Amino acid sequence: MANIDALNEKFEHQPAEAILRWAFEHFDPRRIALSTSFGAEGLVLIHTLVSMRLVPCIFTIDTGRHFPETYEIWDEVVRRYGLAIECYSPSPEDLSRLLAGHGPNLFYESVELRKACCRVRKVLPLQRALRDTDLWISALRKERGRDVRVVAVELEESPVLSGGEAGAHLIQGIGAGFVPRNYAAAVVDEVIRFSSADAIATARAIARIRCGKCLRVCPTGAINLRRPELVRQPVPLRLGRERHEAHPASPTR
Repeated sequence: MANIDALNEKFEHQPAEAILRWAFEHFDPRRIALSTSFGAEGLVLIHTLVSMRLVPCIFTIDTGRHFPETYEIWDEVVRRYGLAIECYSPSPEDLSRLLAGHGPNLFYESVELRKACCRVRKVLPLQRALRDTDLWISALRKERGRDVRVVAVELEESPVLSGGEAGAHLIQGIGAGFVPRNYAAAVVDEVIRFSSADAIATARAIARIRCGKCLRVCPTGAINLRRPELVRQPVPLRLGRERHEAHPASPTR
């Protein structure tokens, strides 16, 4: 096998098709696997491989926590391309032990429990999926993870995340001094503030609803943090079980 650094240099400016073609020339296609979570990058890879008539084993991890839209896309991919997509799920025994003492939403309680949940729902199924694989193709972009900034959002009336005093506000369902149990201040680069009025106006514009319990400050932060090049594109948001689009034509600030 060629040196990894040399291969990276060779393919640095090559199109994806050249890299995929090289992989199928140097590995047994029966031992090549493509993982997908049905995101944009993974679907591009599937389409590219089908167009090249190079179809490896394709698998997905069903954590049991997917949104309905994920299953809809999965079904559409199978019907459109005529593919068999293998599914790996958490072991029932592991999942039962995980949930026994903490319930289904344990990942909100602490970082340790979030990692335990990911191990059972994602890591262990992935290990099973890759057991007989020599080459794993994934949809992780090279630039993903670089220059990532973690931004927390808080209310001006109750700026507890940045060390301020807890205060009354208009957002129902969130106490004056509420801080999520899994909030990790050490990884936060910036805390930004918005008023209750901004949050409510934004949520109403997004969801076209008047129900106070669905209103949150996060959509306001999402719209204001959008990249300039996406300024005219809608920002997808999920409130409860429904998906809505925020159209930046009506900014709050």
